[in-house]
Amino acid sequence: MKSDSVSDTWVAFPATPFLIEFSYPFPAFTQFFFALTGICYVQAMPMMWRVLHTLENIIEQEGIEMGMSELAELYNLVSHGSHRFLFKHKPGDPHPILKTTKNDTHWKNRFFFVKRDSIPNGNYLPKNCATHGTGMSSKSTSHSSVSDLDAFASSRSGKKRLAASPSVPAPKPVTSKGKGGKKRKTTDTHEGLPLLQHQFEEYVSDVRIPDP
Repeated sequence: MKSDSVSDTWVAFPATPFLIEFSYPFPAFTQFFFALTGICYVQAMPMMWRVLHTLENIIEQEGIEMGMSELAELYNLVSHGSHRFLFKHKPGDPHPILKTTKNDTHWKNRFFFVKRDSIPNGNYLPKNCATHGTGMSSKSTSHSSVSDLDAFASSRSGKKRLAASPSVPAPKPVTSKGKGGKKRKTTDTHEGLPLLQHQFEEYVSDVRIPDP
């Protein structure tokens, strides 16, 4: 069977996220992204998993929180043929997270099937590979802004999708550490971006992204 086989009984998982130390259920930010886009896990290219893994580490280790608005400032969502998806950095800007774009040989062939009823909320996972992300523009273009997900999240369709995925909590507003180590809630959704970019630089300079 191919990884994009449709089944009410089985769900396909790529090997990549588990090789870079993800575990299922995936963390909240990652789950929220997939729930909103409707992209199956096997449609995400290795580069996307590395970016999400790095962001989850930053969120956990640095004590900051981020959502789709911050992700949209850094990346576009790109279809790379055969309905496979990855993140592409903004034109003219350097890649925010280094060592995530290496080529993976035969990554499409590394997947496995799990029974839906044997894992948490397995029956809520997509049963069809997305031809374009649900939260993305439906226009005939391979590039879509991740910021479209914000509008989709508040739409009727977005609320319906999240309601069908009760284990997926929406990421909280961006926070940053103020004086004394206390967290300070930002008043603007993009106010924390300079901090995030600074954290990116510090994180990738100190931590090696695991190879799959």
